[in-house]
Amino acid sequence: MKMTRIIVCIVASLAFISCSNQELNPTQPTVDGPVSVLGSAHAKAKTTGNLGTKVIAPGLLGAMKVSETGEGECVMSIKPIERDISAFKISSYSAKPGTSGITVTTQKQGNGTANIIVYYLGFTPEARAAFQSAVDIWASKLNSDVDIYVLAQFAPLGPGVLGSAGSSLIIRDFPGARRNTWYGNALADKLAGQDLAPAYFDIVASFSSAFPNWYFGTDGNPPANEFDFRTVVLHELGHGLNFFGGMSYNPYTGAGFYGFGIQPTLPTIFDQFTSTRPGRQLVKTNKFPNPSVKLGNALIGEQIVFSGHHTIAETQGDRAVLYTPEYWSPGSSYSHLDERIYTGTIN
Repeated sequence: MKMTRIIVCIVASLAFISCSNQELNPTQPTVDGPVSVLGSAHAKAKTTGNLGTKVIAPGLLGAMKVSETGEGECVMSIKPIERDISAFKISSYSAKPGTSGITVTTQKQGNGTANIIVYYLGFTPEARAAFQSAVDIWASKLNSDVDIYVLAQFAPLGPGVLGSAGSSLIIRDFPGARRNTWYGNALADKLAGQDLAPAYFDIVASFSSAFPNWYFGTDGNPPANEFDFRTVVLHELGHGLNFFGGMSYNPYTGAGFYGFGIQPTLPTIFDQFTSTRPGRQLVKTNKFPNPSVKLGNALIGEQIVFSGHHTIAETQGDRAVLYTPEYWSPGSSYSHLDERIYTGTIN
C-alpha cells in the first residue's frame, strides 16, 4: 500500500506528530475481558504538575468490518463514555513479571522522527511483522519529541470484524491546544511537548486472529480473495493518530450534531478544519447551530472538505474531499476521505 499524499498533508495540517477469552502467548499477560467496552466513565478534571487543569475523557475507536458485499468498511464509535479508560493503563500490562511484549521503533528515514512503542498481546510472528511494518510507515511520516505508546492485541473478535484502533483518551484545554477542542492523546502530547497522561497507552488496537483471509505480506499485493493486514492496520492506526471527526447525524430528526454527549459540547481538532465546498466552517455556530437540521443537511447534502493549510497547498487549493454520501453511514461518513474521488489517482 502506498501512503497517499493527501493523508500526509492532512497530518501536517493538524500539526500531527509530525479481548477476548483467547489463550494468549504464555510469556505475555492475559486479558480478563473485552478491551474496548468495559463499563462507563465520564469526563473528569485532572491536574498534573505545572500543566494546570486538563479535561480528559475516553477516546474513540475505529473498527474495520467486512460489509455484506465482502468489502472492508470502517465505522467509528462516537460514544467515548462507554469506554473504561482504566483498562488501558500501562501498568496493567508492562509491570507484570516475565513479560517481553514491548518493542521500540524509531524511524529516521524521510522526515519522520517519531518513536512508537508497541506492546503486543497474542500476535503470531507474521502478524506482528506486518503490524510493525505499518508502525514503521507511520513513524517515518510523523514528528514528535514525545513517545507514542500502543497497546496491540491479536485475538478473536466479533463476526466480520477485522480490527479496530483509536486513541485511548481525548483531551482538551492543555498548553498548546486550541481552546475548547478535543484532541487524541498522541497529538495532544506532541503539542504540549510532554506526556499528558503517562499512565495510559496513547492508542489501543485489536485485530482479529480468527479472520481466515488475512494476507500478512508487506509488499502491498494481496491475492484477490484476501485482505491486506498491513493496510488495515495502517488505516486504523490513523484513527488513533487523530484522524477522527466528532460530527454525527440523527436520521429521525434530520439534525446534525457533535460533542460526544459530553458537556460542554465541543468539536475535535479534525472538525476545526472541515467546511462545505463554498468554505463555510461546520463548527461556526452562527452558520450551523449545534444541533440543527441545517448542519444535518450539510453533512449529507453538500461536499465536505478538509481545509488545513498544508492540505490546501498540496492540493493546489482544492482541499481534501471527505466521504459524505447522501445518506449518513455511521462512522464511515465524514471521518474518511472519499474514495470515489481518489480511486484511480496518485492518491
